[in-house]
Amino acid sequence: TAACMTCAGGLIMVTADGMGSHPMDMDTLGMDAAGCRTRTFTCLGMNANIEKFQINNGQGVITDPEDGAVDMRALMTVTCNAAGDAWLYMGVSITQVDGAGVIQDGDDGAVDMTAMLSVTCNAAGTAWEFMGAPITQVECASVVPIADCRSCAGNLIMITMAGTGAKPMDGDMLGMDANGCATRTFTCLGTGANIDINMGVGVISDGGDGVIDMMASFTVTCNAAGDAWEFGGVPITQLEC
Repeated sequence: TAACMTCAGGLIMVTADGMGSHPMDMDTLGMDAAGCRTRTFTCLGMNANIEKFQINNGQGVITDPEDGAVDMRALMTVTCNAAGDAWLYMGVSITQVDGAGVIQDGDDGAVDMTAMLSVTCNAAGTAWEFMGAPITQVECASVVPIADCRSCAGNLIMITMAGTGAKPMDGDMLGMDANGCATRTFTCLGTGANIDINMGVGVISDGGDGVIDMMASFTVTCNAAGDAWEFGGVPITQLEC
């Protein structure tokens, strides 16, 4: 595995310290054209600024419309560096983001109550970067509070790699169900792919959807209180690919 696919999630601290701040609505893993890991943070709400993102304790901000559309969304994607030890944005290690005012809803040209920030893992795998600057902290904030069922923190589910053949989760995609509540869809790829749930209480295997395609996926939903990700009413606290 290339080092730029191995940046640890903990290299970026997601805070909720500022006025109007709340847990990040989405933290989605992906891959760039060079095959390096990326992370896209999404903040939702009225006047979304990653909703505003403050990057690296004030060194930068992404604001709506960062993508040309004023849509109440600010987006920033970071990529795992080559060494797998940092998330990068444009070559800069990203260690912090905050809802103070860099990425705002509308930065992408659409006011849609969403702010997004994408960072990229650097070549050494030592930092997540945005435009070459290391990102170490991010924070999501909004003027109008969002529904509790859209505020579940990402760290309510622990992703482990303890078992034989275990590896980082290939996908962790945030979405929304028909009731407007946050969802997360985890994806595990590979031969005999499966997702272990709650320390072996359950397992999702390739073929569970009727198709053998070297992929297992599992979707959980934020509960009404915003304090747990659930599947069939059962809190999900641990997953392993």
